[in-house]
Amino acid sequence: KGGGWCVNHKAENLPICRPGAVVPQRSVKKRLNSPFCKKYKNSRECQP
Repeated sequence: KGGGWCVNHKAENLPICRPGAVVPQRSVKKRLNSPFCKKYKNSRECQP
């Protein structure tokens, strides 16, 4: 588990990037609809 999302987006300050963070369901939906996922539909981060 390389933490690709947090590495790619240099988002180390986001709570979701801290070790042991739990992804809330709403954030998943938000992420799946993000511009990143529209561009990279097959990215691991963009799979429900």
